[in-house]
Amino acid sequence: MFYSEELLQRSGPLARVWLSANMHKLSKTHVVQSNLPNSGDAIIRPNQAPLALRLSGQLLLGVVRMYSRKARYLLDDCNEALLKIKMVCFANSSLR
Repeated sequence: MFYSEELLQRSGPLARVWLSANMHKLSKTHVVQSNLPNSGDAIIRPNQAPLALRLSGQLLLGVVRMYSRKARYLLDDCNEALLKIKMVCFANSSLR
């Protein structure tokens, strides 16, 4: 094998990244709790055996998909906050 099996185990550092690349079944809490810089470093500079090119490409795809979902969650939260601010400003201006 071109990688250490410990990397992709359920409790391994790249398990969620691999699931994001292959299964698309990660909850919002798993995506938000993931540490993408550490995952990227583990892919680029593995501590154990070097990764195969195909596996490292799949893992990087998983990092990109998780980053995209994190950005979408942030955009949704910002839009919700903006809507609430506008509602409060509109309510205050109609009371005058």
